[in-house]
Amino acid sequence: MYKFLSKADNYPKSLVYLMHSVIHSDGVVHDKEMNLIDKIYNHESVPDDVNSSFLSDMKRLNADEMYKKGLEALKSCLREEQCRTLAWIHTVIEVDDKVDVKEARFLLYAMNSTDIKLEEIIEIAKDLPKLSE
Repeated sequence: MYKFLSKADNYPKSLVYLMHSVIHSDGVVHDKEMNLIDKIYNHESVPDDVNSSFLSDMKRLNADEMYKKGLEALKSCLREEQCRTLAWIHTVIEVDDKVDVKEARFLLYAMNSTDIKLEEIIEIAKDLPKLSE
């Protein structure tokens, strides 16, 4: 279980909005991706109200607006939380043993908005619990 460092719900919000945006970017959502995301939400203790807010926003916002909302939350996170969010996304897009170009592009754009390098994300991803097993 991860203890949120920032007072606001920006960390769980960045996880929920960006993960769903990234896995939907290629038009195909794999069962392995969804199963892993559920485990991540449980492990990271994503509050029910964040998930409820996300589901409500899905009905009224388009994909670009959802992604932007995730980026806004990510930018408001502490650096450690930004790295953790991006490392989880990296883990999810690799779960089906192939990385789609669109998913990678979404991750790279999010990285560029935070000025975090891929090498740092890969190192952090190595230390995350192996929830896909």
